[in-house]
Amino acid sequence: MHSQIPVIHFLHAGGVAALATLFLLRFYSGLKWKSALALTLVGTVGYAVQVTRMVRSHDAGMEQTLLPVVASLVAGLAIAAKLYRKWLAAELTGAERTPGVAGFRAWFSGANLVLGIVFSVLTAWAFHVPVVTTVILTFAVFALYPGIITLNAPELAGADGGNSSNNTAAPDIGRERDRVLRMLEEGKISPDDGADLLKALGAEAQMSPPQVSVPRQRFFLIGALLVLFGFLIPWLRVDVGAEMNRAVRALAMPLEGLQNQMMPTATTGGVIATVKGGDLEYGMGWIMLIAGLGTSMLWLFAPTIDPATKRTVTLVSLVAGGVILLYVVSSAFRFLSFGAPVTLVGYVLIGTAAFRRKVIPKTPDYVPAAATN
Repeated sequence: MHSQIPVIHFLHAGGVAALATLFLLRFYSGLKWKSALALTLVGTVGYAVQVTRMVRSHDAGMEQTLLPVVASLVAGLAIAAKLYRKWLAAELTGAERTPGVAGFRAWFSGANLVLGIVFSVLTAWAFHVPVVTTVILTFAVFALYPGIITLNAPELAGADGGNSSNNTAAPDIGRERDRVLRMLEEGKISPDDGADLLKALGAEAQMSPPQVSVPRQRFFLIGALLVLFGFLIPWLRVDVGAEMNRAVRALAMPLEGLQNQMMPTATTGGVIATVKGGDLEYGMGWIMLIAGLGTSMLWLFAPTIDPATKRTVTLVSLVAGGVILLYVVSSAFRFLSFGAPVTLVGYVLIGTAAFRRKVIPKTPDYVPAAATN
């Protein structure tokens, strides 16, 4: 006989979770009230669906894990919304744009540290992941943006000997040079025209390889993080008792002379088995992880490789990972958990950054003033 699930407790917890989500999205993530309310409403509907499913199935395993999972998702949603504003909407403060120690200090603010620790502990509790792993991954996310900026700003080493006149002129020339390289990457100008423009700006006669634009960097970074996060959380969630009962009922044939009450049953006390990305057979989860992370790292840290070659590698990698993802989804659709959709979103972001030009904001045809002299 199943125990009565205390629905009223979950209703109270849902109300607290909704208020916490709204508060964090508005005052931590910095979203406008309308956006914060919309996301809170979506989360509340999802929570209500899960509670209804739990009550109907008398799932004791879900009863024990639902609240920590919801708490983890609330903190994770607030962090994700803030990173969206910072990385994609480029709503960065001056300190957060600064390379070096000042930039890292801005990203590791008190609010980020507190919520990062809370999210790490809740995620480790909800998804049975070592807390050290969740802490390292969470703070690695906060360190990504200042780390990339610092790596791309070698001039901070003081090679100019502290010449202030060079420092005032360099940003303007560098900005114009970046626009020329972006136009070259988009195919708006030919390599010869690009070389002429760079010469007019006082650049070297031999062009440097085009860098990945900042909007694409954000898409690749977020896509890689989602693939990594999807690898660590459960892909499949199986109610062992329910599946055993289903198998017994399927095998029990209606033989003459047997009564229905004599049909055997099996229960396991609400035991829930989860399968994470690393537990998928034949190393399929590892293949999808390597395909997503490897593609992103190729675009971010290999500027000398031809973009056409990068797109070919990206296509092969994402198709291979997508086929495996489709196989897992189609073969175990009833047991799907969060890992598969999170990985799918990561793949979509990586593919969008690699193949769609709209990821790069369109810039008007630009000819530096130095080129007209």
